[in-house]
Amino acid sequence: MTKPNIISYKYATAVFWILVLFGLYVTSLYSYLLFHSIAEIFSIIVACGIFMVAWNSRRFLDNNFLLFVGIAYLFIGFLDLIHTLAYRGMGVFPGYATNLPT
Repeated sequence: MTKPNIISYKYATAVFWILVLFGLYVTSLYSYLLFHSIAEIFSIIVACGIFMVAWNSRRFLDNNFLLFVGIAYLFIGFLDLIHTLAYRGMGVFPGYATNLPT
């Protein structure tokens, strides 16, 4: 059995992330609303991930502050979702001005 070439894996990973960043740049040129939604959805996923780590480690914690922060991040993710849906041009909340997401 052969060992995988670590250098080619590093180059493949670097090329992948460069392509992702280039795709995000092209997306921002095509539609700012799409770019903003992708960025906000990424932050919502991160907030939910922080909550899941904190919730699943609650049995091992001596101090409950990490659990408090994890639950707070769940609510932050929810508020970020509402912000994303209320953004101008999304069409979820019709009849409101641009101040609604703020």
